[in-house]
Amino acid sequence: MLTGPLLVWGTYDVSKPNVRQLLAGIRAVGIPVHEVHADIWAGVRDKGTLTRVEQVRAMWRWVAAAPRLVRGYLAAPPHVAVLVPYLGLFDLFVLLPFARSRGVPIIWQVFISPYDTAVNDRRMLSRWNPVAWGLYAMEWLAVRLADRSFIDTPAHARRFEALMGVAPGTVGDVPLGTDPTRFPPRDGKPTLHVPLRVLFYGQYIPLHGLETIVRAAKLVEEAGVAVAWELVGAGQEEARITALIAQLGVRSVTQVGWVAPTELPGRIRDADVGLGVFGTSGKALTVIPNKAYEIAATQTPLISGDSPAMRDFAPGHPWVFRTTPGDPQALAERVIAIARMEEWPDAPPMPVIGPREVGEAFTRVIAGLA
Repeated sequence: MLTGPLLVWGTYDVSKPNVRQLLAGIRAVGIPVHEVHADIWAGVRDKGTLTRVEQVRAMWRWVAAAPRLVRGYLAAPPHVAVLVPYLGLFDLFVLLPFARSRGVPIIWQVFISPYDTAVNDRRMLSRWNPVAWGLYAMEWLAVRLADRSFIDTPAHARRFEALMGVAPGTVGDVPLGTDPTRFPPRDGKPTLHVPLRVLFYGQYIPLHGLETIVRAAKLVEEAGVAVAWELVGAGQEEARITALIAQLGVRSVTQVGWVAPTELPGRIRDADVGLGVFGTSGKALTVIPNKAYEIAATQTPLISGDSPAMRDFAPGHPWVFRTTPGDPQALAERVIAIARMEEWPDAPPMPVIGPREVGEAFTRVIAGLA
């Protein structure tokens, strides 16, 4: 446990659940927090879909914010460590000389690797692109300069360490968790409607495996089983997925677009099954998405791709299912089997990873730092 206040510093994106839940977790375990923050991401839902003009605007907002943040840091009250939350890669290099001048250790919430995401997962950049080289160089340095770094799962930590060439155990792990007050449990056991209600929500990105979901929906239709699939969200692959739905003639899939955050918990509880991630990239196999924690908190059954990370999530629970990533047939068979059930088996509550659990994991990562 830190023996004094923690300074949280940077342009971190407070619209992202991972940042909000991390800060709530830190406060939940009694660590006093002082924030020096510039919100440059207001109104940006998916940074990967920004146009070139929007990217330039975001860059200029960051440049304009940097002097204010430095002045805020120099005027900040005494603190025993400074946390740089996501998206803090660029922030870290601005902060470094000033934190060092005060003799204060830096903690970096990696959350995701911009290099791994852009090059290996979303395939937006070639590994030979100079921008990719720059991202890699910055991350390579950042993980060595920060006094502590952490990411969302042990599997993801090991992947990031291997990618950056640092020793196993260099990067800690803190689960994303959820806010159980926003995602309260349903009343009674999970439901089984006819047609079965299956819900996906999130960004249309390769990690989520939307193509696998759409092709599975077509296979379920061909099997004559009544299932209603609802896709909530938008993003990089939206046009391609919409075209695929039309090409395959899938009638059971409804695309909703983004909904208000206050509407989402009710949609989850109205569903019979929630969907996780079905991508096949190295990153997809090492993460537990935020929505897995949210779906579990509402006590809604979950289907997700089988991966080293997901095997650690509610192992053995009869309402949590894992299928082969990227395999529409495996997903279709699981959904058909659920649709043919008469009722859900009795089971203990699904795990709820809330602020205290997140905060306790954070304290383990920073143990011995100050």
